[in-house]
Amino acid sequence: MKTYILAILLCLSSFAITNNANAISKIYPGSTATAIKDWKNLKLSEFITLSAKDFSKVTGKKMNLRERISFSITKQRMKHVLKKNPNMTVNEYMASSGKMGTGWWILIGAAAAVLIILLIGAAVTPLSVSW
Repeated sequence: MKTYILAILLCLSSFAITNNANAISKIYPGSTATAIKDWKNLKLSEFITLSAKDFSKVTGKKMNLRERISFSITKQRMKHVLKKNPNMTVNEYMASSGKMGTGWWILIGAAAAVLIILLIGAAVTPLSVSW
């Protein structure tokens, strides 16, 4: 039985080694400039219609996962502010919005660590106790 498994593994590994793939990409000529040059002077109503992909095109840099999540949360907060002040620009919003301090992030991280430890402890301990 072990020799069959070994033979199968050797065959599979030989297929994996001989499998070659070549990457081909096309380069399309064109400018990377977009119609929105100064996004900080946009009104909030225009800014919240941007997607993360559109915003990364405007800024010229690719956003990572944390930045995309932060972008969507910021857009949600902008929607709430937009109800109170419909003529506000992104620059005014950024000046008026407060950021969470480092102490709050440490507290959130500690609470998450305690929660994870409790969940792991609950998963490890048996549910029934016999005396």
